[in-house]
Formats: sequence, structure tokens, C-alpha cells
Amino acid sequence: MKNKLKEFFRPTVLKIIIFVILILLTIFIPKKAEICGRTPDGFSCGQTEVKGFGYPLFLGEMFSGDARNFGLNPLTLLINIVIFYSISCEIVILYSKIKKK
Repeated sequence: MKNKLKEFFRPTVLKIIIFVILILLTIFIPKKAEICGRTPDGFSCGQTEVKGFGYPLFLGEMFSGDARNFGLNPLTLLINIVIFYSISCEIVILYSKIKKK
């Protein structure tokens, strides 16, 4: 079992290329954030475009009320890297299994 995990996570050129492609896709795919604010009539909500890389966990501009803050949360960044690398490893493993058949 330990050897299978080592093999799964062992870096290869293809895994790194797929990892970079996934990161680039998340940067260039437009994302929307919904902002709600208090108005004299109650609450009003609207959407605005945000930049940064995200998916599966959003990392980029964070909103609090009407203020827009850029936040780089190191824990979220680390989780994103682990998830994206795991996805790229799975893609390579699935491709190799399909190719063998």
C-alpha cells in the first residue's frame, strides 16, 4: 500500500504539466462573487468579477461588506496545491490504465 501511494504521488513531467495547466485554467476562467449590502429598503445583492486562482477552494479577492480586500491565505494555498496535484496524479494514472487496455 505504501509503495502504491509513493508511486501515485511521485512527481513526473506529465503530472507537473497537468498541474500547471489546472492552475492556469483557474486563473483565466472568470469567477463571480456575490456581494450583499444594506440599503434603505433592506438588503441588495449583486455580482462582481473577481480575480485570483481558486477552484476547488477560492483564493483571490475576498469581500467583507462593501470593502474589497486581497487576501492570500497560506493554508488555503497549500490545500489548493495538494488538491490540484492529486487531481493531476489521478489523471495520469487513469490515462495510463486506459492506455494499457
